[in-house]
Amino acid sequence: MSTHALCRLWRDESALTSTEYCLLLAVVSLTAVLAFGDFSTELQTVANRTSDELERVSGLSCAGG
Repeated sequence: MSTHALCRLWRDESALTSTEYCLLLAVVSLTAVLAFGDFSTELQTVANRTSDELERVSGLSCAGG
């Protein structure tokens, strides 16, 4: 590959723009997955605490057995 071709590739910004968008999409997707994972765990914890408290107050259990 000639020096001229390398210089032309170095200055070409169209591929760089696509790469930036792909990286941005990957970061946003990863952040969303991690955030929703934490939110899901926290929501499950709140639901379990509420269920436990309702069982304690009412004396009834939703669990079979």
